[in-house]
Amino acid sequence: MKGTSDQDILAALSGIIEMQRTARSDVEVCAETGLVFLRIYYQKLPEPVARRLTELNPVALAAIPGATGQNGSEKARKNIASSVASDAAFAQVIRAANIYRKKLGLGPLGADGRPEQTEGGSSSE
Repeated sequence: MKGTSDQDILAALSGIIEMQRTARSDVEVCAETGLVFLRIYYQKLPEPVARRLTELNPVALAAIPGATGQNGSEKARKNIASSVASDAAFAQVIRAANIYRKKLGLGPLGADGRPEQTEGGSSSE
């Protein structure tokens, strides 16, 4: 993906964060949807950026279509979610997003993956 802008990379990372949050859901259909879209956002990342996200196991990501397909099992989806949406994976993607947010002049995300509150009140983007 030559020519991918910092804004495009940040959009993909932000999507991954949201889908990690969704994949952690106790609601099966939400978790399944989160996994499907997490993989889509991951595929939008340039290879050098994706490669640095070591907590997002490429094997687990490649297994998402089978686990979310017609013959997929809830156990398989939970195993994949526990890998790609683990605390370590979530924190790593937030750190990566914060690098691009800083480049674009945006405030950092907190540990929950949401923009940090500023002293003056709410933070809006």
